[in-house]
Amino acid sequence: LLIGLITCGVLCSGALGFSRIPQIGLVWVGVLGAANIATLLCSPRPHDTTVALAMVGYLLVLAKDMLVSSRGFVRRCEAEFEAERQSHMVSLMLSEFEGSSQDWFWETDAQGRLTHASPRLCEVVRLPHDALLGRSLTEVLALLPTPDADRERQSALQTLTQRLQGRKPFRDLVVPLPVGTERHWWSMGARPLLDTHGTVQGWRGLGTDVTALRRHEQELRRLAHTDNLTGQASRHGFQQRLRGHLAQPDLPPFALLMVDLDSFKELNDAHGHAIGDALLQAVAQRLAGAVPQDAMLARLGGDEFAVVSPQEITVAAAECLGHQLLEVLRQPFQIGMVQVEVRASLGLALAPMHGQDDVALLRAADMALYAAKAAGRDRLHLYDHATGQRAQHRALLTRELTQALALEQFVLDYQLVFDANTGKPTGAEALLRWAHPRLGRLAPGEFIELAEESGLITTIGTWVLRSACSEAVHWPAHLRVAVNLSVRQLRDAQIVRDVQQILTDTGLPAARLELEITESALADETQARTQLSGLNALGVRLALDDFGTGYSSLSYLQRFRFDRLKIDRSFVLPLRQPDNVQQVALVKAVIDMAAALQLRCTAEGIEDDAQAEALRRLGCDELQGFQLGRPMEATQLRHHLVSA
Repeated sequence: LLIGLITCGVLCSGALGFSRIPQIGLVWVGVLGAANIATLLCSPRPHDTTVALAMVGYLLVLAKDMLVSSRGFVRRCEAEFEAERQSHMVSLMLSEFEGSSQDWFWETDAQGRLTHASPRLCEVVRLPHDALLGRSLTEVLALLPTPDADRERQSALQTLTQRLQGRKPFRDLVVPLPVGTERHWWSMGARPLLDTHGTVQGWRGLGTDVTALRRHEQELRRLAHTDNLTGQASRHGFQQRLRGHLAQPDLPPFALLMVDLDSFKELNDAHGHAIGDALLQAVAQRLAGAVPQDAMLARLGGDEFAVVSPQEITVAAAECLGHQLLEVLRQPFQIGMVQVEVRASLGLALAPMHGQDDVALLRAADMALYAAKAAGRDRLHLYDHATGQRAQHRALLTRELTQALALEQFVLDYQLVFDANTGKPTGAEALLRWAHPRLGRLAPGEFIELAEESGLITTIGTWVLRSACSEAVHWPAHLRVAVNLSVRQLRDAQIVRDVQQILTDTGLPAARLELEITESALADETQARTQLSGLNALGVRLALDDFGTGYSSLSYLQRFRFDRLKIDRSFVLPLRQPDNVQQVALVKAVIDMAAALQLRCTAEGIEDDAQAEALRRLGCDELQGFQLGRPMEATQLRHHLVSA
C-alpha cells in the first residue's frame, strides 16, 4: 500500500511538473503507469487485478488533466505575447502620434497635477517637459498671455476646473488658446482613472485642435449674417439684431426705416442684371455713409434695405434721418458708362410705439412703406393707425381676390369706340369689374395692383381675354374688341399660344381682336419683340396704350410694330379750352405722327363736345369717352347694337 501511494504521488507530481511539456509528461505517466499495471497483473493476490483497473482510470484522468493544463498554459502565454505586442505597437503609435500630431495627451493625478504631457502641449504652453510635470493643468493653460476681455477662455478654464473636480468623463470642452500670434481652439476630453474602490486617482485626456472647424463655423455664421452682394447685414443678421434690441429690459425708443427702390425692376430689365447689381452695391455704399455709426444697415433682399437706429431717438430725428436717406439717393449714380437715376420710398416705424416685437415692428414699417409708394413714391411715410387700417383692408382684399375668380365675381363691361367722322361704332373695349359681395362693384384701379403683386393677374387676364372673345363673336362682323394685356401676360412665354387657342376655341377672327399694351410692358425689348412678333403673325391687332405718358414712346414706335395709338386722357382733358394753343399743337403733332407712320389714332377720355370737336378737326380717327358712350354690360351692349 505504501509503495502504491508513493507511486501515485510520483505520477501526479510528474504529470503536473511536465504539464508545460505534455509530450514528456505523457511518456512519464505512461512508463510508470505501465510498470505498475504489469506488476499488479502478475501478482497472485486476487484484488490486485481490480487495483490495476483503477490504476488505468487514474492514468487516464492524469493524462487528461495534464493536457488541459497544458492547453491553458499555452493560451495564457499566447495572450501575454499578444498583449505585449499590442502594447509595444500602441506605444510606437502613441510616440509617433505625439511627435507629429497637432493634438496632445495628458495625465494628471488626483489633485489635477500633470504626470504626463505630450511634446505638443509643451510647444503650446512654451514650457519644457520637466517644468510641466507636477503643475496643475488649468494653471498651466492660464499662464498663456491673453487679453483681459477674453471671457470665452476664462469661462472655458473655469468649466475645465469644475469637470476635473468631479468624477464623470467629459468631452468636447472647447478652450481657446493662443499659439504664437494666432488664436486656436482646442477640444478637450478626459476620463477619470479609478481604483478598485471607485476613487478617482487621476485623469487621462486628449486635446484636439479644432481651429479649422471653428473658423469654418465662424465663416458660415458670417455668411449667414452678411449679404454677399453689398457686404451689409443680411435679413437673418438684421432680424437677430432687431430681436436683440427689442429684448432689452428697459427698451429705449429706436427707429426702423424700410427703404425700397422705386421702379428698380424696370431699370434692371432695361439695363441688365449686371448694372442692377452694381447699382445695388452703390446704393448700399451711399446709404452706409448716410446712416449714423451706431445704426445698422441691412439688405433684406432684392432692392429692399432696412436701417435700425439703436440709440434713443425722437420721431422728428427719425424723420430727419429718413429724409437724408432719400436725398442722398436722389443724386445720379454713375455705373460704368451708364448714368442711372433712382428714387426710393421709405417707411418709418418706431419701437416700442409701433411694435414691441420684431414681427409687429416689421409689419408696421412695411405698411408705412406701402403707404409711401401708394402716395406717389419718392417720399417718407410714418406709420399711424390709419396706415394700419388701410393695410389690413388691403390684406383682406387680397385674400378675397384669390377666391373671386372661382366664385365668378368678375364681370366685363364694354365701352364703345366710335369713328370720329361718321359717329358709328367701330368696336368696344373690355373693362374688368369686380362684383364684390361686400364693397359693391369695384373698378380695376382698386384691385389690379393687388392682382399683379399676388401673381393672379395672369390668370385673371386670361379669363378676361377668353370672355371678351366669346362675347365679341355675337357682335356685328365689322366690330372689334379691345383687351388690355398686362405686363406679366406679355412676359409670359405662353401668351402667343394662349391667344391662338382662345381664338380657335371661340371662333373669333384674329383681325377682330385688338390687344392694348402699355409702355412699361416693353422694357425688356428682347422678350417683348419675340412676343409681339408672334402676336403679329397671328393677325391680331396691337395698340400702344396711354401714348405720351412714358419717356420713350417714340423709340418704341421705331422698334415695334403697332396698328394703333391711343392718346392718353391727360392730353385730351386740356382740349376743353379752345384757346390752349400749346396743348392743341401737341395733340396735333401726335395725330400727324400717327398718320405718317400709317397708324390709326384713338383718343380716350372724351367728356364733352368741345373735346370731341377739337379732335375731329385735328384729324383723330376714333373717339372714346363718357360723352359718347358709357361702359355697359354685355347684354346692354347687344341691345344697343341691335337698336342702332
